[in-house]
Amino acid sequence: MTSAPRTATREQRWTSDDSNCASRSDRLERRRHVIAVCLAAPTLFITACGWTPSSPTALAVVFAAVAVGMPHGALDMVIGRRVARAASFYEMYLAVAISAVLIWMVAPVVGLFAFFAASWFHFARGDAAHHRRLGSASTLLGISTAGCAIGLPLALHSAIVAPVLRELLLGAAGPTAGQVSELGWMIASPSLVTGAVAMLAAIHSHHYAALVEIMVIALLAGAVHPLVSFALYFSLWHSPR
Repeated sequence: MTSAPRTATREQRWTSDDSNCASRSDRLERRRHVIAVCLAAPTLFITACGWTPSSPTALAVVFAAVAVGMPHGALDMVIGRRVARAASFYEMYLAVAISAVLIWMVAPVVGLFAFFAASWFHFARGDAAHHRRLGSASTLLGISTAGCAIGLPLALHSAIVAPVLRELLLGAAGPTAGQVSELGWMIASPSLVTGAVAMLAAIHSHHYAALVEIMVIALLAGAVHPLVSFALYFSLWHSPR
C-alpha cells in the first residue's frame, strides 16, 4: 500500500533535482555570457580607437587562451566513453589522431581543409546546444557563430592569416592573400545569412542573449586582430561550454 506513494515521492525528488540542476546551469550560462560580452566589449572599443596588437601582445593572448581553453579537450575521455564502448574508445581515439597527423604530413592542403571543416562542425554543435530555446534556429545560430569566428578573419584579415597558413602547409605551395580571402568569404557568407535568420528567431522568441552573442562574435571576428579574436571566441564561448 505504501510502495506507490514512496515511488511517487522518489520520482518527485528526482524531478526536483533535475530542475534545480537545469536552473543552476542556466544561471551559470547567463553569468558566463555576461562575462564574455564584458571582456569582448573593451577589445572592440580599443580596436575602434586604432589599437593594433604587436606580435608579442597577440602571442600572449593566444598563449593565455591555450591555457584557459585547451584543458576542455581532456573531457574527450569522459564524453567519448559515453558514445563508444570503453574497450574500443581509446583505440579509436588514437587511430583518428594518428590518421589526422599522417594526412597532414602527406597531403597538408587536404589536412588543412579537413581541419577547418571539422572545427566549423565542432564549434557549431557547441554553440547550438546552448540555445535550444530557438528550436531549429539554434542550428543556424551555431553555423553562424562558428562560421563567423573562422571565416571572417580569413576574409577580412587575409594578409595576416596567409603567412600563418603557409607555415601550416609544411612547405607546400601556400595560398596568396587573395585566395585566403576567397576561402574566408566561402565560409563567412552562408554564416552571415544563417546568422540573420537566427537573429530574427531570437527577436521573435525574446531570446536576446542569442542575439547579442551572434553580433559580438561577428564583430570580434571582423574587426579585431585574428589571433586575438579567435582566442577570445575559443576561451570565452567555446571552451567553457
